[in-house]
Amino acid sequence: SREDMMEVKDELIDRFGDYPKPVEALLDIAYIKAVASKLHMVEISEKSSSVILKFKDKDSVDMETVEKMVREYKGNLTFSSQYPPYLTYKYNKKETLLKELIELLEKMKDLQLAKK
Repeated sequence: SREDMMEVKDELIDRFGDYPKPVEALLDIAYIKAVASKLHMVEISEKSSSVILKFKDKDSVDMETVEKMVREYKGNLTFSSQYPPYLTYKYNKKETLLKELIELLEKMKDLQLAKK
């Protein structure tokens, strides 16, 4: 969870002081992978200025959530139903990519949790 990630970051700061940006990036990537896994995504890859988020299979896609996200992200997020199904996210800046992905995946996770 986000709280767990923040605890790890705080613990690192307590033990070692401020850590370098690459360590921050590694922690963000680990968190992104964890949230993506909960959303049944099995692969995340970058292609030009887009990120491809592949789902395990069509049964693992919550179409209601995907449709809401595609509408909210107006052209920056598209869905392909080919096998395996995937989302394509066009990011704004390389420097903010990890934070943008965290925001996107957390919104998807929250939408799914709200349905239960």
